[in-house]
Amino acid sequence: MLTVPAYSQSGGGINAAQGAGRAARPEEPRADPAKKKAFIESITSGNFHSQAAKGSESAISCMMARTAAYKGHEVTWDEIMKSKEEWDPKINLEKLT
Repeated sequence: MLTVPAYSQSGGGINAAQGAGRAARPEEPRADPAKKKAFIESITSGNFHSQAAKGSESAISCMMARTAAYKGHEVTWDEIMKSKEEWDPKINLEKLT
């Protein structure tokens, strides 16, 4: 059975309460300070950084890879975009408001 260490929300490292007895991993690298500053400034100025296009491209790429794995052959971007399959995670977004 594969177990995944529990990481704290404070930026890496094993949460001692949940990960007792597990080998510690090196702490994950922090965000580039310039990127962090630009992100904060985009919020405070109202000039938001939209990652929607990159996020949707990433999600569709994952769908394409999974479909290719299930079908056992290469699947093109056009095939995925024309597909009538539904990928519904059944997330109730009303709970988030």
